[in-house]
Amino acid sequence: MHGIVVLIIIGVLYILILKNKIKINFITLFLLALIGVSSVYLLTNIKKTNVTYVKMETPEQISEIWKNYSNQVLENDVQLTRTLNPYKVLDENLREPNQVITDDENIYSISGSKVVITQVKDLDVIHEITYIGQPFRPMFLYVTNEKLIVIGEAGKKTRGYIYNKGDYSEFKNFQMDATYITSRLINDELFIVSSKILDHKMKTKERPIYRYNGVTKYVPYSSIYYVKNTYPNNYVNIMKTNINKKDDPKIMSYLGLGQVLYFSPAHIYIAEERYAKDTGNSNKTILIKINNQNLNISGLQEVSGYVLDQYSLNEYKGNLRVATSTHDEKNTKESNHVYILNDDMKIVGRLENFSEGNEIQAAVFIKDKAYIETFNILDPFYVIDLKNEKKPKIINELKFEGYNTNFVPYDENHILAFGLVLNNNKQSIGLKVSLYDVEDPHKVTIISKDTIMYKDYNSAYTDVLYDCQSLLLDRDKNILGFPIVYWINEKGKEVAYYKQFYSIYHVDTKGLKKLGKISHYEKAMFNNVDDDIKRGLIINNKIYTVSDKLIKENSLNKLRLINEVHL
Repeated sequence: MHGIVVLIIIGVLYILILKNKIKINFITLFLLALIGVSSVYLLTNIKKTNVTYVKMETPEQISEIWKNYSNQVLENDVQLTRTLNPYKVLDENLREPNQVITDDENIYSISGSKVVITQVKDLDVIHEITYIGQPFRPMFLYVTNEKLIVIGEAGKKTRGYIYNKGDYSEFKNFQMDATYITSRLINDELFIVSSKILDHKMKTKERPIYRYNGVTKYVPYSSIYYVKNTYPNNYVNIMKTNINKKDDPKIMSYLGLGQVLYFSPAHIYIAEERYAKDTGNSNKTILIKINNQNLNISGLQEVSGYVLDQYSLNEYKGNLRVATSTHDEKNTKESNHVYILNDDMKIVGRLENFSEGNEIQAAVFIKDKAYIETFNILDPFYVIDLKNEKKPKIINELKFEGYNTNFVPYDENHILAFGLVLNNNKQSIGLKVSLYDVEDPHKVTIISKDTIMYKDYNSAYTDVLYDCQSLLLDRDKNILGFPIVYWINEKGKEVAYYKQFYSIYHVDTKGLKKLGKISHYEKAMFNNVDDDIKRGLIINNKIYTVSDKLIKENSLNKLRLINEVHL
């Protein structure tokens, strides 16, 4: 826009010169040169997105868009990645689901095909919601002052139930005929995202189907979009419903894959690689911005590279910050980038081609800083200053042994990092949890670290490496906890089996101190998923660990067993 205005001004000046309305002199030539240089700068630095979308009107439009791709087979599963509980920078208005939750009076947990409500005071089971004999499998829960929300799947269909907490009577239910991906509760609005690959045998007029309180409905054509240059043989559906009202839900669908989702209190951002028929990917990502209020596409942009996960996206002061990696398959040369997009999804700042030869393994944004780690034996750790949104810059680059796969902010100046210990051949030989001090970005230090070496456990694993659903982080009580799975090889037996414990630490700005571990496997001879601790909770200065079979209540200081209940 500014460049067009400048060109108009130049044109008017030349017309006036030709008509002898303005005399040519040194000052006139200088002004023309200055305006010309400015216009060139503006025109070369303003990049418009070439990404657009189509709003559907007829079934024939949908058929025409995806028929060319109906016989294409993707080599890799690039559908939306199912996300769990990230436990990142918390926002009290944006809540995420879990398999175990609490309102400090009761513990709500999923055990097989039922939801169990256990009273904290006496550790008594006071109610069960059962789905035995039904195809429904509960997966995630929310709890508010008045409602209990259960979300799960019935076959390949996403289903949800909202109950009144007083008597656990059903308030309403809904179903989307697509696979569950993720959900969020923002104030009283529940958002559910689902995905469904289109079968090439499907009927041309078929649209996404949903059910609300038993009534079957189709998504209106006016609520179906196609984002051009995405893979159109898949529906991504976003349903929104108020948990305290029985009004019909709002819903939108678009033909695309999505791949990575990030929720802010006001927007949903979906990142998906620009589709290339020959290879399936293109080293380009299309960013889709969706308004939470109206459930419509409010902006699009294309950036270089692919987005690792939802933690590589962050909305701050109206801007979207995104970290990406590119991979050149011809010469296997990787590179990394950070882009800053304004409210209109225009790129206003960029930092490109840093840490060449590596790819992003972990990223987190905290206020006006980005902390990014790429892969090598000595991992490059970058501190990036985003204060000047137009000129993001690297202010520190360090190298630490091993590499991290997950950053969790402890506070503004400290980061908990979960990762792997490597040997000289880049082979993993253990797990590690570290506490970084980033208060002075020019003097980043690891102030504390604990390792779980494979040689001590015959290999070990924790899902906190990539997801934080089972993470316990109580910043008020200074407690950190997460599960560790380890393997056992008995002499004379070919097949190994695993067991699990929940490792507990005291954590503060001075460091980590291991307090001990809690296990539900004391009496189990072999691995049994029902004995796996799914979540740790702190209520009334006690720690509660919950598996499908058991809830244990332990003291905080010495982890002494106080009580337990079998589910």
